[in-house]
Amino acid sequence: MTPKSEPSSPTNAASLAHSPSQLPMSASDQRLVLQLATNLAHRLLEQKQHAELERRKSQLRNGTSCWMPRVDIFDDPDSGNIVALFELPGVRREDARVNVIDGKLVVEGERIMRFKRSFRPTGSWVESDQRTVDDEGNVNHSAAQVPRSVAELRYGRFRREFPLPDGITPSDVHVLLENGMLHIQWPRQKPTGTSPKRAFNGLIDESASARKRPKASGSGSAL
Repeated sequence: MTPKSEPSSPTNAASLAHSPSQLPMSASDQRLVLQLATNLAHRLLEQKQHAELERRKSQLRNGTSCWMPRVDIFDDPDSGNIVALFELPGVRREDARVNVIDGKLVVEGERIMRFKRSFRPTGSWVESDQRTVDDEGNVNHSAAQVPRSVAELRYGRFRREFPLPDGITPSDVHVLLENGMLHIQWPRQKPTGTSPKRAFNGLIDESASARKRPKASGSGSAL
């Protein structure tokens, strides 16, 4: 005969119901656990930021840093043009280049750390015009030499490229750098007409040849 299992005694059932793993935590214990978790999260974040800062410093020293600027591309089917809007705050016109290489739009350049060591605020907002800012504080500094307690901005060389429609040439591309935003426009399709040849050197859009002055006719003068 198979022996029958004995039912659990009331004492064993009570001990299981009140085991330490099932007892509710007190408010003080909950605060302690929360504080430990918060401290651990802060420490991990500091270690991550420190590692990222060291990685960027190493890249700057070795000349291998190359980051990608963020971009929005506006592709309105009702428009004949496509517009790309690149986020490049702090990048000057002479520090950026736009080219068409092997059928690709190539945006590249360098963002250099520039910050003002001292300035005088006026009112409730810090203005940065010549009347309120000490020009001596506007000095270029190497990102690898100046200590930063928080390092989230990217400096150094950047590059981004996108394929263009077949037949698009530099003369079909228009560029505007304004308020830290780089606007680039190109046609959705290759124009059928022949457009005047334009120099496309960096961000310089030499389109003067496309605006020819009318020739004088008879005794009249050109406008």
